[in-house]
Amino acid sequence: MMQENRLPVEISFERWLQHVFDHPVGDEWWPSVEGGDWWWADDAEIWDGEENCAIALAFMTRLFEDPGFLLDSYTPMQIDRGVNYMISNCCSNHCFAFTDPSTPIGDRVRCISAISTLFEQVMAPIYGDYLGAGSSLSDPDTPTFSCYMFWDVCPIYSRQLPASEEPLILEAVVGVLERTLKLKSEACKESALHGLGHLHLSHPELVAGIVGRYLAVVDNMSESLRRYAESAKEGNVL
Repeated sequence: MMQENRLPVEISFERWLQHVFDHPVGDEWWPSVEGGDWWWADDAEIWDGEENCAIALAFMTRLFEDPGFLLDSYTPMQIDRGVNYMISNCCSNHCFAFTDPSTPIGDRVRCISAISTLFEQVMAPIYGDYLGAGSSLSDPDTPTFSCYMFWDVCPIYSRQLPASEEPLILEAVVGVLERTLKLKSEACKESALHGLGHLHLSHPELVAGIVGRYLAVVDNMSESLRRYAESAKEGNVL
């Protein structure tokens, strides 16, 4: 039986970054690792973000608040795959820290709010105006995946929150989505609209208002993005 390659919970921030991003996927958008992404390998490193959610939250907050160094440290594809690994609960359990009651709600709100800086400083330069809707997303190694699917795969609503916390988390998420809509990158705007489209299920009037105001004041968007915004306003996103 193959021994599990489990890292200790209390590692340094630098070692955590290495765990998340420093894997061979090639210099282009398409990965070179045979058989799929690194985290599916039998001997892949495992770091349990739920074992100590305070550490996971602190690491993500530090990264999200000052993420620009990623562009000089890793290739676009390493960043794409690392972000996907970090935010998707299919790959890791990092983002369950957003809803874990063992951490102060103020710390969780701060971390979520900082996601807007990640989009501004990293996602926008990498993804530009490359839209994900309509592209082949059956294979998560497309160059649009982590940007377009960010709010789809992030398990931020996977647990029922206490009544006192739910509006605070919602306010933080909506704040990020609204700030992202102001970026020049159409890929980032599409990601925000994708997130709003899913939020429509529980908050239809809120979403309709946000997207309606966005459509009313922005006239320099591509026709593809405008159509997607109209769909998101009604909650019709995949």
